[in-house]
Amino acid sequence: MIYELRVYKCNQGRLDDLLARFESPVLQIWNELGIQTIGFWTSESLVEDKPMDELVYLLRWASHDERKQKMAEFLKDPRWLQARDDSEKNGKLVDSFTSKDLQPASFSGLK
Repeated sequence: MIYELRVYKCNQGRLDDLLARFESPVLQIWNELGIQTIGFWTSESLVEDKPMDELVYLLRWASHDERKQKMAEFLKDPRWLQARDDSEKNGKLVDSFTSKDLQPASFSGLK
């Protein structure tokens, strides 16, 4: 089992738009494709006590091959392409993102 940690840093004021895009249609498409979500979070700075305009989420994959195949299907889905274009008419939502594959340690509750 592989877990993928993704962090999206939004352009200022665009986090709500990104959350709405995930809520509909991204999650519906992912469910249809069998893309397994573990959880979604927004983050707040503990140092500055303010929102950071970030969306953090975790996906579960059986293998790297499964991830490659299912994400390729998602990225060419016309509903995704339309949602992306519609939500970015007033500019890009995401400034940058990172993606990391996480391997559970032997003592991890998630395996």
